[in-house]
Amino acid sequence: MSNENEITWVELKLEIPDDIAARLEIIARQAGLSFKCYCVRVLLKHVMEDASAEQKERIQKGMPATMRRNGCDDIAEL
Repeated sequence: MSNENEITWVELKLEIPDDIAARLEIIARQAGLSFKCYCVRVLLKHVMEDASAEQKERIQKGMPATMRRNGCDDIAEL
């Protein structure tokens, strides 16, 4: 999955209460991330938890493209 054009992309819209968003923004800022990049990292980390070895490998290979498409420079290990 080295070619970004081989990945099927979907857009995700999150709608959460203001108080939760405010808390997540604080957590993201403390981690040195934007709110959006923090959410993308949390979602990817969660997806990896119960993934098979093959799924984890596929997710990790696609991670740089996912982070790049979301404007996230930090692609450190989740």
